[in-house]
Amino acid sequence: MWRYVVVVAVACRGHSAKPVAVNDRCETDSDCAIVAQATDACCPRSGTPLAMTLDRKAQLSSPPERTCSQDDVVACPPPVARDNWPDAVCKDHACAAQKRVAITKLDLATYRHTCTTDADCTLVQRDRCNPCRCDDVPIAAGERGRYVEAFDHLSCGAEITIAPCAPCDALAPVCRHGTCDAVSTETVPADAECRSDEDCVVWCADESPCETVISKTALAAACKAANCRPSEHASNVTPRCKAGKCFAAFDSGLPAR
Repeated sequence: MWRYVVVVAVACRGHSAKPVAVNDRCETDSDCAIVAQATDACCPRSGTPLAMTLDRKAQLSSPPERTCSQDDVVACPPPVARDNWPDAVCKDHACAAQKRVAITKLDLATYRHTCTTDADCTLVQRDRCNPCRCDDVPIAAGERGRYVEAFDHLSCGAEITIAPCAPCDALAPVCRHGTCDAVSTETVPADAECRSDEDCVVWCADESPCETVISKTALAAACKAANCRPSEHASNVTPRCKAGKCFAAFDSGLPAR
């Protein structure tokens, strides 16, 4: 006896889902974005940064959900730090990933400095990689929003350390002759080791980095206690005097934007 298998095709009423058209064409860099899309639900932060249009980014979906064990999570590759992500650029109407140039400081000369009163001014940092973290550069208060957005996009890469970092000088933003300026609110003590930057010098001793700044009056005694060497190779360090104390002003030496 023959047996037959009958296949019945059932048509579902309603509209079938149509694929959404995705625009992968760009005109400017602003049409592109870098996205680290996760391919594994257990490793949501381990996606590889890729360049794509904003339209395609909006159409991305999450990876299928699944139960994750501790071994699954431990096996996840480390995420790429956002500071090391490439930049998204538009080339020949296609989004591409371009290696990011390390920009650590802002060119604050391009910011507005005009003012009428002291309240029109504020103090900010110039260099994101400066570990001293001192707000000592005056700009117009109305530029602070633009500054914060630009500063947050700076990348530092490897952490840079320097010794010593003197306490930040107490400064106040003021308006002088229509231009924002910074004035010290600290008094220089009578026994100050310096009165100006010229009273300070970089000290390089054996087994010590050329990053220590001391006063010129203390240099002779310091060189008796250690073998001094020339300081012309001191990297990114400028001797400064603030509030009667010598300290090392740090400059990353990288380009500003």
